[in-house]
Amino acid sequence: MPDSRGDGAATREPTGALTLRQALGLALMHNPELRAFSWEVRAREAATLQAGLLHNPTIGADLQDLGVSASPDSVPQPQGTLQLSQIIELGGKRTKRRETAALSRDLAGWDYETKRIEIFTQVTQAFVDLLRGSSSRS
Repeated sequence: MPDSRGDGAATREPTGALTLRQALGLALMHNPELRAFSWEVRAREAATLQAGLLHNPTIGADLQDLGVSASPDSVPQPQGTLQLSQIIELGGKRTKRRETAALSRDLAGWDYETKRIEIFTQVTQAFVDLLRGSSSRS
């Protein structure tokens, strides 16, 4: 499966000698947990943008007495009500909501970086263990 550059180098299975840099790159690109954290960061960025927007206005309609009369000889008088409403936030609620969303986004970014460092550590440890094992056999 080729990568976004189209040359397929990033997703090709390594052959021959494998460097630590290549091992780290492959681990980062193919780790499903890291991919999930990446999507979480994107979702929180979108939530931060949404938190800064005003609430949408709402409209409602209520119709009554359409073709229904209390007695057979009376003429029905239909009634209608149209309602338009808009939430008006006071007390800096929108600013606080935006700040909370931004902090949540930052936290997701830190979670991503923590997972990335954890993967670096695991791959490096496995690489060193492999080298240690191969040098003891020589």
